[in-house]
Amino acid sequence: LQYQTAVVREDFELANDILTNIPREKYNDISRFLESQGHKEFALAVADDPDQKFELALQLAKLDVALEIMEKEIVPSAFEEDSEIQSRWKQLGDLALSKGDLRL
Repeated sequence: LQYQTAVVREDFELANDILTNIPREKYNDISRFLESQGHKEFALAVADDPDQKFELALQLAKLDVALEIMEKEIVPSAFEEDSEIQSRWKQLGDLALSKGDLRL
């Protein structure tokens, strides 16, 4: 609650101090909160979940970050179908094309 109050007040120095005392398993919740407050850059920095990080990277048009997440962190699991992975690659490719980044 102290962290959220600091963020709402836009006291990011205090928020960062408080963050060091918050268990790592709560970081994805914090990331979602930051995103809901419009602080997507901070949300991306805090997120642990590869899916959440990928979505934030796309929203922020951080192509290199999104590519790194796809290559290193998003691994197909028994619960994900190939079509989901292909869809993510397509999202990344479409964004790269719209930004004129043809190397992707």
